[in-house]
Amino acid sequence: DHKFSLCRSYWLVWATLFSASVSTDVPKSTVSRCMALVWAAFGLTFLAVYTANLAAFMITRVQFYDLSGIHDPLITQPDMHQPPFRYGTVDGGNTHETMKRNWKKMHEYVKKNNFFRDNISAGVEAVRNEGLDAFIYDAVVLDYWAGKDANCELMMVGKWASMTGYGIGFPKNSPYTAMVNQYMLQYQQKGDLERLANFWLTGACSPDSHGQTHSAPLGIENFLSAFFLLAGGIIFSVIVLGCEFFFIRHLRKPLQRIDPNGWCGIISMAMGKSLTLPEAVDRVQEWRHRAQSLANSPQSPLSKDSIKPAKSMALPPQPTPNLKRRYLEIETNL
Repeated sequence: DHKFSLCRSYWLVWATLFSASVSTDVPKSTVSRCMALVWAAFGLTFLAVYTANLAAFMITRVQFYDLSGIHDPLITQPDMHQPPFRYGTVDGGNTHETMKRNWKKMHEYVKKNNFFRDNISAGVEAVRNEGLDAFIYDAVVLDYWAGKDANCELMMVGKWASMTGYGIGFPKNSPYTAMVNQYMLQYQQKGDLERLANFWLTGACSPDSHGQTHSAPLGIENFLSAFFLLAGGIIFSVIVLGCEFFFIRHLRKPLQRIDPNGWCGIISMAMGKSLTLPEAVDRVQEWRHRAQSLANSPQSPLSKDSIKPAKSMALPPQPTPNLKRRYLEIETNL
């Protein structure tokens, strides 16, 4: 038998965490065994969660470029990306004029590579067929096309670059101007315009369904359950350690006075050796029978003749054998 040293405990921790088929030493104390079981449960949970998240992260590939907006490096410096990032818009449209007026470098790049498309459907089809990596146009129109996409392969990314409004033209001093303005304000306050936009412009492909095409990177929140289990096991082991210390310090000696026959020790050893209750009782009866036979034997140092003091000679005092020592001797003979 060897002591359970620090190096052996590290070896047990490593083997339990990675499920290594190596020879390990099992601790003997209750607290150490409890902590070893908690660590084994933590290792199993940690590896299961890590394997599941890693498999999902490796299998699911990114389906889109997560652009931050019109000033994203992929838009402003497309040639720095390999292969170069391709984007375009409708030739002659409002977005084209805005790009020509405000973002001249972007306009030159699109014009040089001939990334213009004739209409919106041609631009959307170019993105679907990987002819373009991104198609820049009005957000409301693109949101409508992305929502109505059959396979939900299109996605709106980035922030709005600019906002423009639509107006209804009336002749000067028209009697319908005030009436239309009044009804438009009422529709806006009641939320009718928003409900109409959601009904006609929003399709079956919602942003939540688009988000399922890619997986988020692994984070610490994916392993919180395993760490909570480990923390709970540590707290429970500390409580068991405190109970064991309290028992050894305050309850062990009173228990020995209450139970002089050692029944608690017999039951504890029976549980440690996987003995059933009848087997433990048989062992106790056998131990008592042998102890009684040894006490009545003439050669026994416990016989009355041997312990009776003589007048002519002084016998040295012989201590009464301890109950636990006799039990261990009987166990050795067995």
